[in-house]
Amino acid sequence: MLGARLKQWFAPSCVLCDAISDDGISLCTACQQDLPWLLHTCRDCGIPIENPQQTVCLNCELHPIIVDSVTCALHYASPVDHLITRMKYANQLANANVLGTLLARHLSQLALDMPDAIVPVPLHKARLRTRGFNQTHELYRAMNKHLPVPLFKGLKRIKNTKHQTMVKGEEREENLRGAFELTEGVKLPRHIVILDDVITTGATTNTIAQLLKDAGVEKVSVWAVARATAR
Repeated sequence: MLGARLKQWFAPSCVLCDAISDDGISLCTACQQDLPWLLHTCRDCGIPIENPQQTVCLNCELHPIIVDSVTCALHYASPVDHLITRMKYANQLANANVLGTLLARHLSQLALDMPDAIVPVPLHKARLRTRGFNQTHELYRAMNKHLPVPLFKGLKRIKNTKHQTMVKGEEREENLRGAFELTEGVKLPRHIVILDDVITTGATTNTIAQLLKDAGVEKVSVWAVARATAR
C-alpha cells in the first residue's frame, strides 16, 4: 500500500492533461495514443503516403535526394507542434525527454539498419549561448537511454544562419550554404544518422548529408520526431 502511494506521489504528471502519468515519462498512455502518429511514409523523405503499397513518393522518384532514408514518428500537428515549440523556446526540457523516448520506442518497432553513430543537428555557438541548450542533443540524450547509439562529435555549425522558419522554401538551401564543417581529421563511421526535431523541406539534413558523403560517409539516414508539410 505504502509503495503504491509513494509511486503515485513521485510519478510525473502528463504535460498535456496533468493526469498522473502511468508510463514513467511526462505523457500519459491515453495522450500518447491520441498523438498524430505517422503510419506510412516515403522511405526517402518521410512524407506521409496514403498507398501502403508505395514505398517512395512521386517527388522522390522524380527528384532523388541526398539522404538515404528519413524516418519520423509523428505529424508536426497539435499537440506535437506545441510540445516541440515549448521545448525549444520555453526551456521545457521535460518535453525533450518525452519526445526522445517516444521516438526511440517508435524506431525500435521498425526493421531499421542501425547506424554506427548519431549526429544531432548542431547549433551555432551564439544561438547555443542564447538558448542555453541544443534541443536535438537533449533528444539524443533521452533516446540513448532506450536505443543506445554512439554520439558523433565531429560536426559543428560555423555560420549563424537565420532561423529556417523565417526563410522561404526555395531560399533555405542558400541560407545553409557553408553553415557546417567537419572537424579536421575526424574518423568517419560508415553509417551516420542525423537527428533533428522537425523535418520540413529537409534543407538542413540534406546540407549535412552532402557534407558527410563528400567526406566519405557511405550511408546517411535521418531520424526526426516530427514531419511537417513543406511551406
